[in-house]
Amino acid sequence: FIEPKRINPGELDNNIGNIVAVSGMITSYSQNTGNVFINLDNSTKIVMFSTEAERMPSVYNLRAGDNVSVTGKVQLYRGTAELIAKIIKKTP
Repeated sequence: FIEPKRINPGELDNNIGNIVAVSGMITSYSQNTGNVFINLDNSTKIVMFSTEAERMPSVYNLRAGDNVSVTGKVQLYRGTAELIAKIIKKTP
């Protein structure tokens, strides 16, 4: 396992292809066919596909207002950097 690079919000664009960790508060949360879509208060877009989410079912209980730490790989989707999550942990 590669130790993720902890980045600040807004640094996704500079880390395309890298494994990173970012923290923030959920401002929007939705699910579609088991996939989880989260926006953080720092404008970070996060996607956790159902294959990963099913291994970590606690992500289905997250809601707007929760603080989380997210680890995953930064990818471009339609010209926008997104974090493809492998791990999402609720934090205090």
